[in-house]
Amino acid sequence: MNVRTWSVWPEASGSCARSSRSQRWGHGGRESPSSAAAQTDLQVERFIRDHADTIYHPVGTCRMGPGPLDVVDAQLRVHGLQGLRVVDASIMPRVVSGNTNAPVIMIAEKAADMIKAAARQAAV
Repeated sequence: MNVRTWSVWPEASGSCARSSRSQRWGHGGRESPSSAAAQTDLQVERFIRDHADTIYHPVGTCRMGPGPLDVVDAQLRVHGLQGLRVVDASIMPRVVSGNTNAPVIMIAEKAADMIKAAARQAAV
């Protein structure tokens, strides 16, 4: 997490909340007591680390590809290990613009086909 980028947010969001437009919308411009208690840079950083979250589903932690930093190959096999595949959103190199559910179902269906094909090949 880039804390320096996020650390300007409390001041900026407080200014927005106190703006006349926000007041007209009825948001009241009140800051939560827990964020208001964070006054020093260290306290703001701790608050951000404790409370920041994303609405996006994490992807790319086991990225697929042939490179030295990639974790799985095109058959979803973990590089350097026998008998282990990764079949979830972590193999996607970038987050998709929509929900990850449908792409993960597609990945799982394709993985099932690859596993069955490998088992048939091994039986021959």
